[in-house]
Amino acid sequence: MAGGAAAVAVGFPYVMKARPHAREHVFLVIADAMRADVVGKVVNGREVTPNINALAREGTCFTRAFSASPFTKFSMASIFSGMYPPGHGVEHHLFTLPDCMTMQRFLSKRGYYCLGLTSNPYMVDEIGPRNSRRPMDFGFNSSFNYYWCAFGKNNFDPPAPVGLEQLRAYVTGETLNEFLFDALFERKVSVYAPDSPLFVYLHYMDSHEPWLKTKPIRGITGEFHAQKSESVEDCHRQDVDLIYKLLFSDFPKENAAPAEVERLKAIYLEASAYADRCIGDMIARLKQRGMYEDSTIIFTADHGDELLEHGRIGHCQNLFNTSLEVPLVIKRRGMPRAEVANRVSNAMLLPTLAEWFGDEIAHTNLVSLMPYATDAALGNFEVFASFYGKDKVILADGREAMNHEDALLYFNAAPAADPAELRPLAQDAEALAALKRARFQSERFGKEAGIVRRFSTRDWQNPFARSQDFAAAQLENSGKITAEESARLKSLGEFIPEADRKRLAGDLARIKINASALSSGTRDQLRALGYLH
Repeated sequence: MAGGAAAVAVGFPYVMKARPHAREHVFLVIADAMRADVVGKVVNGREVTPNINALAREGTCFTRAFSASPFTKFSMASIFSGMYPPGHGVEHHLFTLPDCMTMQRFLSKRGYYCLGLTSNPYMVDEIGPRNSRRPMDFGFNSSFNYYWCAFGKNNFDPPAPVGLEQLRAYVTGETLNEFLFDALFERKVSVYAPDSPLFVYLHYMDSHEPWLKTKPIRGITGEFHAQKSESVEDCHRQDVDLIYKLLFSDFPKENAAPAEVERLKAIYLEASAYADRCIGDMIARLKQRGMYEDSTIIFTADHGDELLEHGRIGHCQNLFNTSLEVPLVIKRRGMPRAEVANRVSNAMLLPTLAEWFGDEIAHTNLVSLMPYATDAALGNFEVFASFYGKDKVILADGREAMNHEDALLYFNAAPAADPAELRPLAQDAEALAALKRARFQSERFGKEAGIVRRFSTRDWQNPFARSQDFAAAQLENSGKITAEESARLKSLGEFIPEADRKRLAGDLARIKINASALSSGTRDQLRALGYLH
């Protein structure tokens, strides 16, 4: 926790084996794009994230946690599956979470009612047979009893003024909270069997760009700005002007003035403070209903954000640590109240969950967080991250190797060296070998688990979805395949025309497209329809 006490060094071997109790609920809480250095930060005498800080004091706070990717879809696939991107195969927006063991599948098999609420469009549910919305064996909604992905256009706020519509990209955390507690307890939406323990996935988007709301937020807007003499309304107006300049215009971001950079960072902190307020409201409601003590709460982020440290704003642009370092807090009975400085990955959550249940996950080269939470002598875990086939590894001693644009870069991010990654080093053979080894091992475990890449059924993620639908409909209508088989084959990319498959293979040279699963007779029929050549 930035600004907090030194990490607690626990000098005894790891022996903790606390088993779940009968009514233990599990909450996975994601603050999208929240950087690790936000948690514990104090500005103008005020904590940016007081509710997350309080949660951290009650549990184990990993102060050097990393995500597996700077892009939501890839990172969340790793959090759910306990594998790095080369293992689960979600390395391009074309793909979705495959048929594999996930947190929700693991808990569903143990009697948990699984509820997912998100406003991130990349976490959208997949379309099933005959355009149904029921979960299939793949997709982020798979194994959830109820899954709701809400988009900004569905927000219940009044229409935004002209010029502010882009600030309504996502529904607010308040909306997610209202839906959650209405669904579970007010019975307005009947989704929950009260005799089951809960697994709840909550994904807040308030700390994600463009960060601002269409109106100022009382008690937050302006609180972390240098010029506190501005009125809240004037502050919000100037914030909007800056965000439009930096995010929605052709202005070269690297030319931003120092005062503009500082204002950008204040806007980001205030967005994080609002996300913290929503998370605090959720925790308060759990306490009011007597559920808090019996709940495990896992708080983290899918990735961080660049705020012009390397000339960029946002994420999914590079693999610098500003886009990868995330908060990670676990509040659970039996977990030590401690700050842990060992470097870890939040992709280690599924192996950790499995250990709580006395089980293990065999398909991954990742391990449980529990030993790292209780034994400082273990040191740092070697972490890996990837997006669109570009990779990064951080060795235990802090040396790094990463793909950046068309080059390989090397850094030493150890605290006494170059944590901001501003001074590239000469080639490091050991770091390069670790980079290649991490991808190979991840791919091997995914292959041994029988994991096959799945294409998204959503046309705005998969440009071939509509042509696939048409080809599949021809075979369905002729009675050659069932609707269920059609949905499965579409997810395998089987109806993508061969010319496009070849182009895909060229564009995604490191990503293998599935070998055909169609029978020769079915392929002949598709060829006659013009889909294969």
